[in-house]
Amino acid sequence: DNGAMISNAIDQLVGNADLISLRSRNVAAKPFTKVNQIKNQAEQQYRQKEIQLQQKLEQTEQKIEQLQLSRNQQNQDQFLTTEQQQTIQEFFAEKTRIRKQLREVQHSLNKDIEALGNWLKLINIICIPLLLLIFALLRQNLFLRRHTEKNRKQ
Repeated sequence: DNGAMISNAIDQLVGNADLISLRSRNVAAKPFTKVNQIKNQAEQQYRQKEIQLQQKLEQTEQKIEQLQLSRNQQNQDQFLTTEQQQTIQEFFAEKTRIRKQLREVQHSLNKDIEALGNWLKLINIICIPLLLLIFALLRQNLFLRRHTEKNRKQ
């Protein structure tokens, strides 16, 4: 960071304590260990499922290619039988289903992290203010009791 270097050099040359306190500081990266742990677990589950689905998808595509090649080798002008057409349609449906499952697995990868984020938001938005309110009410109640006790004694 050239700007920070120049600023620091000027601060050192001038020697003013006010300018030295303004210099840039390194950003400390604090990793979220729980989030990283959830990501790693989800990544392992995702990778296993993805590999299985990719293998199924490749097998289905190979079967489609084999059917099309066998049709082309027999005779290009000959139309497909209804059984062959149905088989090809089933393979295409299977291919579509597998791709849909792959997308669902990818979306579920961040589900646990989003759930943790939602809990943290709930705590920050509702629970902490509620605790502060309860603390303030208890403190006010304590203050009122002391005040009424003083008035009774007088």
